[in-house]
Amino acid sequence: GLKSIPLFYVILSHLKSQNISSNLWWITPGILNLLDDTSDIIGVKLQGVALLKQFLETTVDLKDTSHFNFSQTGLFDAYQSILNNMCYYLPPSVDPKTTLTVWRAVYPTMLSLYRVQFYNEENIYCKHVKRFFSETILQIAIPRVSTDHVELTSFLLDLTIEILNLLKEQSVSHMQRIIYTLGEYLVRNPFITVFMPILHKTLSVLSTLASVCPKERVQAHKYDFLACAIILYEKC
Repeated sequence: GLKSIPLFYVILSHLKSQNISSNLWWITPGILNLLDDTSDIIGVKLQGVALLKQFLETTVDLKDTSHFNFSQTGLFDAYQSILNNMCYYLPPSVDPKTTLTVWRAVYPTMLSLYRVQFYNEENIYCKHVKRFFSETILQIAIPRVSTDHVELTSFLLDLTIEILNLLKEQSVSHMQRIIYTLGEYLVRNPFITVFMPILHKTLSVLSTLASVCPKERVQAHKYDFLACAIILYEKC
């Protein structure tokens, strides 16, 4: 089965839009088979993620919905649920290197899934990104990882900056949660100066948040921003 994955990938790279529907009977079970595997996260499960990303970004033609429209297949919920559950593979239950590998594969695939499902529906697309950002990154991943795993935390902060730039002014709905999460789990850490890359990226998140949100909302939270900056400055 594993030996057929490269062939699967190549077929998805060259399959024409008008032929997707007639081949969906084996594409969907093939990808789900790999995604449902519990024996090997890196060697099997992530191969399913790679195939799904290839299918969404290369095989599916968003401009040719007359031949194939992904949003009408009913597959979104199945894929979204699996990808979202994979983001819960966090330390200490999963080693940090595996977690980082999983997140690097799953996050862009999740964005591709949202984009294909909600093509031409920007508000709904952003709504799902915001929900993933709030529920998974801000409320679960960053608090769980904190400063215990520097490389993973650094990656999550990079994702936060990327999402803030994607959502722009819509990021304002997460302003309080972002400030709280960074303040509680990073800024307050008495040993934060030992992890200078995290300290710098924490400031970069706050700076990006202040630049993309409406000025009046930033001014309303100016003392929160200032407190984080002063605390980090004093610790340095």
